[in-house]
Amino acid sequence: MPRRPCASWRQWTFPALVVAALTLLTEIPYIAGRCASPPARRFGGILLWVDDLNMYFSFIRQAADGHWLFVNRLTHLPHAPAFFNPEYLAVGLLIRWLSLTDTAAFALWRLAGVVVLIGGFAALLSVVETRPLVRKAALALFAFGGGLGWIVRLLGTWGIGTSLRKSWGAYLDLDLQSGLQPFAQAMLNPHFSLPHGLLLIVMTLYFMAERNGRAPYYVVAGIVAALSGLLRPYDLITLWTALPLFVLLAPEPLKSRRTVRRLLPLIVTAPILAYFVWLFSMHPIFRHWAGQGAIEPVPLLGQLIGLGLPGLVVVGRLCRPRARSFARVEERFCLAWLATVLILLHGRRWLPFLPFSPQLMMPTMGAVYVLALPAIRFGRPPALAFLVLLNSISSGVMIWERTRTVSTHHHYYHVRVADLAAYEWLNDAAREDDVILADELNGNRLGRFVSARVVLGHYSVTPWSDARRAEIGRLLFGELSAADAHAYLKTMGVRWLFFHPRRHPGFHPGRIPGCRIRYRARGVAIYSFDPRPRRS
Repeated sequence: MPRRPCASWRQWTFPALVVAALTLLTEIPYIAGRCASPPARRFGGILLWVDDLNMYFSFIRQAADGHWLFVNRLTHLPHAPAFFNPEYLAVGLLIRWLSLTDTAAFALWRLAGVVVLIGGFAALLSVVETRPLVRKAALALFAFGGGLGWIVRLLGTWGIGTSLRKSWGAYLDLDLQSGLQPFAQAMLNPHFSLPHGLLLIVMTLYFMAERNGRAPYYVVAGIVAALSGLLRPYDLITLWTALPLFVLLAPEPLKSRRTVRRLLPLIVTAPILAYFVWLFSMHPIFRHWAGQGAIEPVPLLGQLIGLGLPGLVVVGRLCRPRARSFARVEERFCLAWLATVLILLHGRRWLPFLPFSPQLMMPTMGAVYVLALPAIRFGRPPALAFLVLLNSISSGVMIWERTRTVSTHHHYYHVRVADLAAYEWLNDAAREDDVILADELNGNRLGRFVSARVVLGHYSVTPWSDARRAEIGRLLFGELSAADAHAYLKTMGVRWLFFHPRRHPGFHPGRIPGCRIRYRARGVAIYSFDPRPRRS
């Protein structure tokens, strides 16, 4: 690979414009959500996966409280701090140092994700592509592009989409209901865009190392990969499978010294991988995180539709005999990365021990666009502009759908002002080691707004969440006697009860020994619970 001078600052003008345009476009649904909030509610600042993002904030709140190592606050089970995540730590410290609101912190976090994502892919293109026009076109396609899910939605309006789903599975519009595409990541979840951008920087550094063969570049790539892994451990699984596959795809015979250098990122990230294996496989609390919340497998057709036009280009290259060599080092690496993701996602059908999670798909599109670059190189400016627009239809559909949803679904995306006032009161009254019992919706929100633990807060992160949900349901619907309710609250170590009397008219905590009303206003009731018998 020929050497080229380092990119000048002028080459970053277009990526900066892309960041600005992407930030403004993806802000539209957030503006709509704030404008659509009824007087009695406040927009929560989240467009999708509200329960997951509230779970993130349960750790961010710990950082804002001054902790650097986190516990799982979405369980009543006591345990020592064991979870470290520099992303949540950084957001929490911003809240602590700048006195930011949760929504303002999320907006800055989202902006950081956009900057790192676009900057990472721009850096990658500066290494793998020489023509400025091709780099600009590829960056615009990457930033604003979507899949072909809009076609499935269009067919659905004609009554065809339902039959397709019955035949091929539910996820035929994956780009519209997941964070697969970079545009969706930039708009919906910085926990997807930020690690994806870091992985693109890892690829950039790795390709530079392949160009000069120097070990320090491999080590720096490994350090950035370790940081990305600390943010999102899923990507370590892909890295540890894709990198050995890439080495095996190398055209030259395996030479011990060169092979060791190429595998240096694995050596650097090995302690991080070992930490997460312990945390999510052996830790008595955090191991439940990886074992709960099974998701239906994504069909291969659905994934291809989600990859969109660049995915079709890659499939076309694979089907042409002359294109199978993939002689360039970046193409072999991206091919190994893409093959690893496909194997981990679909190989579970034949090899049950393989780890399955749709989260593995999130850092896919960077590799797909690198493999699709040959098709972009042949394009003329008018054709490339049309391709950018055609490739962005799903992104426009996503903006419209998210804007409509957050403007109409007030119960889920907008929090009652009365509830926020009750959360604030409870945050002042409760201690960090106190346990709060509430239904799952409020338990999830309490993790975001109150510095205390909850019995049930997330379907995956709360240990034995199905059992906790059933138990709390029986309690709140008045199916337990006063004695049984007292015994249950004592067993769970509950200190506070948070509920809405109108939603649970059969629940009367005042009849439970040890319960005392502490707060009641605008449809919210908070009781304290003391299991010790009162002295006469």
